[in-house]
Amino acid sequence: MVTHSTKLQSLKTTAHAVIGVLFLATFFGLVKHHPMVPRKVSPWPIRKIQGQDIFPWHGPVAKVAIIDTGVAHNPFLVTNRITHLSVTTAKSTMVHGTMVAGILVAAGTRATQPLGLILTSHLLAILAGTDSGTSQRDLAQAIIVAVKRGAKVINISMGSITASTSLRRAVVFANRHGVVIVAAAGNNASVTNDYPAQFPSVIAVAAVTQTGTLADHTDYNARHDIAAPGNLIKTTTPRLGKHGQYIGWLSGTSAAAPFVTAACAVLLGIDPSLTPHELKDILYRTAQTHPSSHGLIRIVDVRRAMAVVRGLASELLPPLRFMRPRTWPLERAGWSRPTISKLHGIYVFTSPRE
Repeated sequence: MVTHSTKLQSLKTTAHAVIGVLFLATFFGLVKHHPMVPRKVSPWPIRKIQGQDIFPWHGPVAKVAIIDTGVAHNPFLVTNRITHLSVTTAKSTMVHGTMVAGILVAAGTRATQPLGLILTSHLLAILAGTDSGTSQRDLAQAIIVAVKRGAKVINISMGSITASTSLRRAVVFANRHGVVIVAAAGNNASVTNDYPAQFPSVIAVAAVTQTGTLADHTDYNARHDIAAPGNLIKTTTPRLGKHGQYIGWLSGTSAAAPFVTAACAVLLGIDPSLTPHELKDILYRTAQTHPSSHGLIRIVDVRRAMAVVRGLASELLPPLRFMRPRTWPLERAGWSRPTISKLHGIYVFTSPRE
């Protein structure tokens, strides 16, 4: 005899089995989502760039170089996917570079640990200075090394208010070899970007907060910049002190630039034939636009950019008037001055209120 309690137990067992199958199907990508399976909410930076169900990206990507202070050991960074190079003998604590790298390739979990955007990327970590900054000669040399070592996207989360001839030539060298440079706009609360972000061929990245407004200290040129999340981004750090946890939070345009770098790497993974100018053009035209007191803010929209590259939404591309890829104006007179490029990040090592 089948009792009421037996039927109830059977129904519970069946329900648990169905939910288990749905979880496995979702995990392996067989179904995208089902109402019975709790949806995992993406962190706000991912949502801000329309990267839900895209990041972390596990597909093919272009090789990425980060020119920074070097990348230190961290348990959330997969060491065999990072090649360490150096163009200087300066001693570095590698704090800034490790934090930038974590935004791109950290392999933790979203809940309590940093999780990168492009986990399949092979990263060239080029040490070009310390947390006090770098010389423009070393920055220029690092760009050339990155190009020669096969990088297709270069992330530079530092800059200077002037540019040397060697830096200009290195940027031209990268552009002519089909390598896109993504650079932090700067943290001077100015409408004039730092170099190399100010060069016409470089993608300049400003920082926005969770509400989509410009971060307090970000540089932003409404005519030329694109924006990305740059406020308290969870990432990796070197172990600081005996009880260091290897986790920190990075703010500023240093934190924003890797989001655009990741977008470029993914788009090049889909279509490796894209030129630096085409990448910049697509990102600008597909960006989300928000009015502000600083002019029109363009926030990168990865989903729309991917649709255009895949040929699914060419109608999303309105004409642009400010793109001039063939011009190389010397906008400032001080090209040969020996200036120092400073870092564009603000560190937090204790857990902020998220």
